Formats: sequence, structure tokens, C-alpha cells
Amino acid sequence: FKVDLSVASCTGLLDIHTGKWDQAALQLAGIDEKQLPLLAEPTSQETVMVESERQKMDVPHSTPFVYGAFDGALSNIGVGAIKPNQIAITIGTSAAVRVITDRPVIDPEERLFCYMVDKKHWIVGGPLNNGGDVFQWAVHHLIDQGALENEQVDRYTLANRIIEGTPTGSHGLLFHPYLGGERAPIWDANARGDFFGLTALHTRADMLRAVLEGINFNIASVFEAVTKLVGKPQSVTATGGFARSKVWRQMLADILDCQVNVPVSFESGCLGAAILVMQSIGIASSYDVVANYLGDETEYDPQPQAVAVYKQLLPVFRQVEKLLAPAYPTIANLQSELALLHGED
Repeated sequence: FKVDLSVASCTGLLDIHTGKWDQAALQLAGIDEKQLPLLAEPTSQETVMVESERQKMDVPHSTPFVYGAFDGALSNIGVGAIKPNQIAITIGTSAAVRVITDRPVIDPEERLFCYMVDKKHWIVGGPLNNGGDVFQWAVHHLIDQGALENEQVDRYTLANRIIEGTPTGSHGLLFHPYLGGERAPIWDANARGDFFGLTALHTRADMLRAVLEGINFNIASVFEAVTKLVGKPQSVTATGGFARSKVWRQMLADILDCQVNVPVSFESGCLGAAILVMQSIGIASSYDVVANYLGDETEYDPQPQAVAVYKQLLPVFRQVEKLLAPAYPTIANLQSELALLHGED
């Protein structure tokens, strides 16, 4: 069987400079190249299909099947973030910040990945464990049931209203969103979440807004790591299910201190896959054709007053994380021991 270069690159076993399996990595892992699939370009085609499967799909014998690429690359292509000065931010259950480059770019601080997409494109970025899932957790635990019944709206509509009515900076309350450990930028499976700066004056509303700000602070840390490698972007595009929240979009623009564009279509990965198919069958010659299908975008400009507040809070957010990092393994081990003690899975 075969695998496309981008998925192969995600294994860590591909030489991203040559597009071939890395012999040193294979030797270290104790893997023989014969155990691995053959490599294919994302636009490569196959026309041979198991007859029973072809009949299930009801497609002609001549139908070509295109290999495609991993979801992150497809998402970038699908929002038109196809050049080194165009950054895409995906916000779903988790989150990611990515940029497509014309050469391999390696982060000397090992915060970011660099995957090969094809022989002319690479993708640099950082994945975050904690995105919309953390916001879901906060909404579930911090939204009062009585208020929900009085307002007669769903939890997320009410949460957005509460956040909009709460001052920028949550009255100095910070939240580290590491409820599921964290990948970029700290790469620590033992990382744990926390509220910092909590006082008797803080309310549920402050805590709810602090959670959303904390998620975006974390995204900002990856964003800054990316821009440090590839330079300041000319455009930043946000997509994904939680990018539909106007509150989230504006907060992201304020924390990043740059304009954030949100396309009308949120299914960027599907459009990216379609662009690769168009290239494969000869309808398009490059990723650039995506511009014909993007449609309108909504622009969110940073608000100076909010930017000023976040520029003071973000360094504290990072400082506290570094101070707490040595204690992460200890608390993670204690949590495991206590769970076993009480017979919890």
C-alpha cells in the first residue's frame, strides 16, 4: 500500500528534505523500510479498486482516487493560507497554528513541527490539546442553571453574553488551560490547568472570561513562535467550529494584536481536498486557484484598549506557567495515585 508524503511526514520517520524514509530514524526505531508503505505525492492517483468496495460506492471503473494530505495541510489550503506570510489558526475541540512554507523550517527551540506536504511545500506549526473542549468544560461548570432557565437560551449563547459583559482581562484573573496536558508550545503531558490571581472579588463571569482568554493566550504563544521563524504575517485566518463565536474572534485579534479574518465557509479541509483533486486531474496548476472559491471574509481588527491590557497579562501568563512547570509531574502522579486509591479509572 501507499501513503502520501504529508501523512508519512507526521510519523517522524520521513526525511523532510528528500521526501524519502529516513534510514537513521528507521534504524533507531528498529523498523525495516519494507515494513512501511510506499510514498506518494498528495496529488497522485489510483484507479484500481476492490470490486466489492467499488460497487458499494457505485462509481465507474475509471474513477480516479487521489491520495490527498493530512487535515492540517488541507485546512491551510482551504482557507488560502498557502504562502509563508499567511497564517491559519484552527479552533475546534483542540487548536492549531500553521503556515505553509517553500522550504523546511526547523524550530531550534523544538516547540513546532515541520512536515512535508509535497516536494515544493512544507507546513510549520504547533498543535494545542486545549481549545474548544476546555471552553465546553467551563461552560458546563460555570453557567448557573437558574440563569440559563431565566434567559431561555442555550449555554453557549449565554456564555458569550456573559463574556461580552465582563471587562477585558477578567479583573486580573488568569487561567492556564492545560486540562489535557499540552503539546505546543510546552510539550508537557503532565501540565495541569489552574486559575491564578483568584480573589474573593472574582465572580463566575470573571472565571468564564479568563478561561477563554487563557485558551487564546496559549494560541498566542504558538503564534509568536511561528512568526519568530517565518516573520510577521500579512494575513491571519481563523477557522473551525469555535471560530464561529464573534466573542472568540475579537478576543483573538486583541490578544494577537493583528487583524483576524474569518471566511464564510468553515469547511476548509474539504475545500483543501478539492483543490488537490483539481490539481491531480489537471483543472488547476497550483494551490492559488483556491482564491476563486473562498468567498467573503469577516475582518476583526484589534481594539487598542484591549490590546494594552493583554500586553500586560500575557507575560504574567507565561511567567506563571514556567514557575509551575516543575510541579506538574508531582501533581500528575498524585492525581493518579488518588484515583487508584478511590477506585476511579
